[in-house]
Order: sequence, then structure tokens, then C-alpha cells
Amino acid sequence: MLPKLKLLALLATAGVLAGAGVIIDAAAGPPPRASAAEQSAAAAPVRQAIPGADATLTAGSRGGGYKLKITAPPGALALAGTDDRALAAPAPAVDADALAAAQLGWRAQLAAAVAAERDPAVTGFTVTPAAITTTSPDQRPYFTARLRSKPGAPLHQRYAKLGSVSRDEAEAQLASNISVLRSALPAGTIERIRIVPVVIDGAGGLFGLEVDIKVTDMTRLSAHLGDVIDGLATGLAGNPAAVVEGLAINVIDDQGRRAGWWRADRAGIGMGIPGPVLAQGGIGGVDRLFPNLTGGPSPIRSIAGK
Repeated sequence: MLPKLKLLALLATAGVLAGAGVIIDAAAGPPPRASAAEQSAAAAPVRQAIPGADATLTAGSRGGGYKLKITAPPGALALAGTDDRALAAPAPAVDADALAAAQLGWRAQLAAAVAAERDPAVTGFTVTPAAITTTSPDQRPYFTARLRSKPGAPLHQRYAKLGSVSRDEAEAQLASNISVLRSALPAGTIERIRIVPVVIDGAGGLFGLEVDIKVTDMTRLSAHLGDVIDGLATGLAGNPAAVVEGLAINVIDDQGRRAGWWRADRAGIGMGIPGPVLAQGGIGGVDRLFPNLTGGPSPIRSIAGK
């Protein structure tokens, strides 16, 4: 099963390293200070993806492009679904800090990758949650990433279809995937579903999707992880045919146990925190046919022959 911060297999070619700072070119002098226009352009996707956040381009000390420093507002560092009473559950006994950090870090990845696509001098980002003086060791890896090896280098393999579908089309695909997932899981497993669009550039049609799933018992997912992780991504995210910026899958059960998987396609980053219940299982393939309505990524072939 996926350990924390291990790249998902579908995104393994991205070559993204979770490291702080930017590449330093010792032969280069310090780059010019980012202009007001550059600062505004870089901050715009951050402010949409993380409402109330701000961002500043900071130059490397001896050249090497810019790092996008994101300051998240109070409340942005939170477990998924805590703002919805229908998803209420006891606090998780493990991974709470990491799950909250991954959720915020994923939004930062989506926004920073769009900023880096538009400004080839942006090489990476950091996130600082407001009103928090220290972060736990479990949180820190999710708050920084290098997006390109040096200024001007490509982010990774180009995803030409990003932004090619509307929010209505993407949400219809996710709703279809959820319907198939219900049929694959034991009857009555899913209690509540919430789909949350994460807008990055409303005018440009760039967004990600988050799906929060309340289930009766996390153990019921252990034999169906392919349907959860890859089935829900059908037609949406996970390979160069991706049509949305990313997909977050958060699962909560009645006992408060949690698991999560996050894809940020333009950034080429995939993360998984399966929790102790699902950590020992393999992902496998899908057990049902997930119709591809958008022309985006197709699911892995079924291992059950259904």
C-alpha cells in the first residue's frame, strides 16, 4: 500500500521531488525582483484555490528562479469534511496532522503548478499556515515541493487536455464514477458523498475536484481499493489524458478512521495516506466498468472480469 508521500504509479514519470527551495546556479547573479504584475499573476491561482490565502514570489539567494511562498489563512489547515455535519465523525486516532497537511498541500500544488506553468521562473513553493508557530514532522513534507529542476525547464510530461471540460461535465463524470463505486462495494457501505470543486482559474476553466466519502466501516474498502483510487479517477485525473487539475479522495468511517489520496496532475504529484486499516492491502484493478464520459484517463483493466 502507498506510504505517505510516495508517488502514485500512474504519476511516477513526473520526476517531482519533495524538496524545499529552488535550484541554485552558482554562476548566476540574483534574478531581478519580481514585478508587481508577476506577483499578482502568481498569487491569483493561490487566492482562488485557497480562499483567504496570499502568495509572494521570492528570489533565490544566488539566482535560480523564484519560489512561491504561500500563506494560508486560519482554518485552511483542517481535516476534510469538518465543515459538514453530515460527514461528522470522531477525531482520527492516527495521521490527523498528516491528513490535514496533505489536504492543504494538495490545494497548494494545484495553484502553484498553474502559476509555474505561466511563469517559467517559478521552480517550487512553500506553504505556511497562519497562526501556527510550529508544524509537526508529519506535516512538513506536504508544505513544500519543487516543481521544475531549474528555471525554464518543463514541469514534466505535458498534459494537453487540462481545462478541456466544464465543471458540469467533470462533476457528471465523478457522479457516474461514484455510482459505479457504490455497486462495487458491499451494500450500504457508503453513507454520504460530497463533491467539492476547487477553482484555480474560474475565467480560464481550470479546477480540481474533491470527493469526501462517509462509509460505515473502512475495512469494507480493503478488497476494492482499485475501485476507490483508480475507478473514481476515471475520465478525470491520473495520467497525461487528465482533464482536471487534480482529484482528492477523502474517506471517513463511523469510527473516525480516515484515508486519503490526492493527485495534482499539472504538478505531477500523487500522495496517499491509507491509514492502518488499508495500509497492508494492494490496490489492484477495478472490479466494475467505469464509463469514460469525458475522453480523459481510462481505468486500469478489471481484475475481476466484470
